[in-house]
Amino acid sequence: ELAGSSYSTLKQQGFWLVVSLLLCFFMAKTDYNVWYRFRWWMYGLTTLGLVLCFVPFLSESVNGASRWVSLKKMGMGWAHIQPSEFAKIAAAVLLAGWYARFEPQTGEFKAGFLIPGLLSVVVIGLIGAEVDLGNSALIAAMSFSVMFVAGVRLKFLLPLVAGAIGSLILVVKMMPNRVLRIMAFLDLEKHKEDFGLQQWRALFSFGSGGWFGMGLGYGRQKYGYLPE
Repeated sequence: ELAGSSYSTLKQQGFWLVVSLLLCFFMAKTDYNVWYRFRWWMYGLTTLGLVLCFVPFLSESVNGASRWVSLKKMGMGWAHIQPSEFAKIAAAVLLAGWYARFEPQTGEFKAGFLIPGLLSVVVIGLIGAEVDLGNSALIAAMSFSVMFVAGVRLKFLLPLVAGAIGSLILVVKMMPNRVLRIMAFLDLEKHKEDFGLQQWRALFSFGSGGWFGMGLGYGRQKYGYLPE
């Protein structure tokens, strides 16, 4: 039970689901040239949002990750966003717009690789510093894919692959818990009380509810089995 209502979380998620669907419909019906014209504004605002994640008064840290911008300290608890989610869209639009604008220079080092690569690195670096490795890796993969499809020369892209491997090794060295998550996946029963807790409880849920679950409101995992 949260905020005095056992359905408060459900209502909140339902509200944002409706808002998200409306935004999806709006974006699908909007001429893509509009997004092209506003690509730099989108990139700039989302980058600013990522920077604000490190401003003490506005940032909100949860479990060691500073991925959110919140106005709770100003009495507006509803104002709580994760800029990296918007950055994924902004980065994709910016790169697509860049290669549409400079298509003849795609094969050149500066216009085809260096500048768009640095624009991507700014976003990837800020998100990585928030300890959001999933989204940073996703944007890195998206950026690489856009460059490849746009026609950037392989001799420019191959060093990126080497850099990605080096970054992975560095992450493993600095954050060994990432490796432990993989080990937990391979041996759930051994790690069922620590890194494999989520997957272990998921197996219990599936075992008790099958394909169709126990029914709305009858799930058992909420009765003290999950830490959050």
